Amino acid sequence: MRSFLRSSLFLFIVLVIGAFSGNLFAQVNCVSASTGGSSDSSDIGRFVIGTDTFGHLYSHLGDASAVNSYILSQDTLTLYVGYTYHVQEAGIMNTIHDADAKFTMFIDYNGNQSYDLPGEMIWASYATAFYKYVLDTNITIPTTVVTDSPVMMRLILNNDTGPSFASDDACGTYVSGETIDMVVVFRNPTSVKSNKALMNELKVGPNPSTGKFVLSLQNAMPVKQLELNIMSVTEQKVFGKTYTDISGQFSAGVDMSAMPKGLYFIETNADGERLVNKIVIE
Repeated sequence: MRSFLRSSLFLFIVLVIGAFSGNLFAQVNCVSASTGGSSDSSDIGRFVIGTDTFGHLYSHLGDASAVNSYILSQDTLTLYVGYTYHVQEAGIMNTIHDADAKFTMFIDYNGNQSYDLPGEMIWASYATAFYKYVLDTNITIPTTVVTDSPVMMRLILNNDTGPSFASDDACGTYVSGETIDMVVVFRNPTSVKSNKALMNELKVGPNPSTGKFVLSLQNAMPVKQLELNIMSVTEQKVFGKTYTDISGQFSAGVDMSAMPKGLYFIETNADGERLVNKIVIE
């Protein structure tokens, strides 16, 4: 009975959202949500794409806030055509016991109000118990996407890791997990077109490293200011430096050999264009 009431309430919310949000959500795809009631133990804790972060890095196990079945995000994400973005998702559990999970990500690239498979399933990843991050990858925005118009992105965390319409087709209900829908607008990078080319030449190596590595850049035109920040997986800034008046070939050595081993994120900002890379210290 509880599951039925929860599912009915979700459908009512969907209708209300559709009526008061320009019908964008109501037009796109179908209902997706967990309906397990007291058996629903998992949520998406944090979603990171590029330099944009949504949600928070909660404690992983025993987090009482992991009770949502569905969220329509109030944020609008802007992504640039042809850019490559680092993507990361952290899951949380409301019990002290961990569980396997499947994470899937869909984007309506062509704006036809549905997720066309397989091309608009952007990523699928699995996490086994005791492994915190469900998804950690890079995606590149195709040049064929519809631009300057809002489209939908759907994120699904499902504790059922087997084949299912809910995870694999972006449609349907499941017992435990969470669905997040988000509005995305794709833009052509007209104002930073030349900078995009030079940022694509940004290299970090060796990777993995012992903590000492080199950031190198071969740019086609001068960069007035290059900011370099290195963050831990808990979003703590561990290194930061600014370089000015860069032309031609540029390289800078970084020494993090005193830092704990693990994964770090390198955020570079060249005259307003941001890019995030990963570095592993062994």
